[in-house]
Amino acid sequence: METNLSYSTAFIIGLLGGGHCIAMCGGIVNSLSFSLTAHQSTSRLALMQLLFNIGRISSYVGIALLLALLFSPLQKQFFEITWAARILAGVLLILMGLNLMGLSSSIRRLEQLGQFVWKPLSVLAKNILPAKQPHQAFLLGTIWGWLPCGMVYSVLSWSILQTHWQQSALLMLCFGLGTLPSMFATGYFSVSMKAMMQKTSIRRFAGGFIVLFGVWTSLGLFFGHQNTPESHLPMTPHSHSHSEH
Repeated sequence: METNLSYSTAFIIGLLGGGHCIAMCGGIVNSLSFSLTAHQSTSRLALMQLLFNIGRISSYVGIALLLALLFSPLQKQFFEITWAARILAGVLLILMGLNLMGLSSSIRRLEQLGQFVWKPLSVLAKNILPAKQPHQAFLLGTIWGWLPCGMVYSVLSWSILQTHWQQSALLMLCFGLGTLPSMFATGYFSVSMKAMMQKTSIRRFAGGFIVLFGVWTSLGLFFGHQNTPESHLPMTPHSHSHSEH
């Protein structure tokens, strides 16, 4: 039940964070439209948009897999790391929510940390632009998935808390799918879509939801049995004998 809730919540965060997605990726999505000639059909544009987003979401899933595989052994050995990661995930979600509400820009500083990875990748992206072929749109999306983004970072930090690496990957997939409506709409109705997603009421609602979930994520540290120190202690021979009886 909790796992299913995580997947649905990840989807909702991606959906409600549409305003942030438009700000971060709207320009590159629009460039796919501009790269098409006048005689090319809207179905061609849809294909380019789809492949770009498949590439983008694939990178989200790939990063989640990498982090989960690296983090999992440490999480099993040192419960303190799990505690720290859960608090970090909650804080990042809260900061992301406050950013959407226009109350804090602290999450932007975190995005600057990803520049050392993004700078060489941005050179590759420039070499692909303008993306006129489907395979170029896909490659551009895989590169764009590494764009420093506070929302992606906040969900990634949460994804590594999952029990298995498959769950981490699936959670990021659900988040990525949640971002699709705003990304697709940006390609077709960029001006009206951006105006709607930037409305104060929508941003406050979306940010408030993410803040509440960030608080819940951190508080789960104190109420969730799976994260208590005792649950990470190895079973002693004495305790094992009791369990047999």
